[in-house]
Amino acid sequence: MSEPSVAVVLRITDENYPESKVQLLRELAKNSIAVQLHTDWPIIESLGVGDILDPLLDEGIEVMSINVPMNGSIDSFTLEKLVMIAEESTGKTVIFREPLNQTYQDLKRIVDMCITYKVRALLEPQSKRQAMRQYSYIKRLIGGALGFSHVEENYATTEEMLESALRFLGLTHNITITNYDEQNAPASLLTPKRYNNPLLIRTLLEKGFDGSITVQYNPDLVDTPTLLKEVLALKEFIKNTYERIQI
Repeated sequence: MSEPSVAVVLRITDENYPESKVQLLRELAKNSIAVQLHTDWPIIESLGVGDILDPLLDEGIEVMSINVPMNGSIDSFTLEKLVMIAEESTGKTVIFREPLNQTYQDLKRIVDMCITYKVRALLEPQSKRQAMRQYSYIKRLIGGALGFSHVEENYATTEEMLESALRFLGLTHNITITNYDEQNAPASLLTPKRYNNPLLIRTLLEKGFDGSITVQYNPDLVDTPTLLKEVLALKEFIKNTYERIQI
């Protein structure tokens, strides 16, 4: 078991994202904070692999995963470009959010492409019930290229999310966390409010989780200094918790 990596969600919503996020990218690089690229298919279609990755790699920022909506009918060229982006990244992982109506054949086509490039594909269930349905597909697909990413905001409580994550722990390779207070304002990650992240992290590490823990806040509500402060505190908490478990 290795210490989990930590990343933050970096949203790419337009083709000029490097110019609009210059200061954030510099701060992430200075503090050695990795990212999960959160984007949509039109961006993948319109930009080249280098257009998306080079601004990050040039700053020394590691990319742990690329997150896009599930689209079983996406053309093979665009799907392959997405997988190629993942192949060139540190985490070599693609995450498919909102996987509501995919078929077994949709997933098989994705998995076959990922296996070709030695990339992992993760599904983000939006409930425990959806996770069970997706597992029925995952267990039919060989090769180990398909697994789960669990997002805290998709569950009412930390305990509910833990139930789903622990049930599929061997297939879970990313956990995305956040926190809000009673007024739905952003709260510190390590202060139990809507979610109890210290409990979540301790439990996952005690059970052997060694994937990525990704931080996701609404960027309109949390400024860069606050985000950096929260992520650095989280990294220290994970490091200390991991070291205690290893003793």
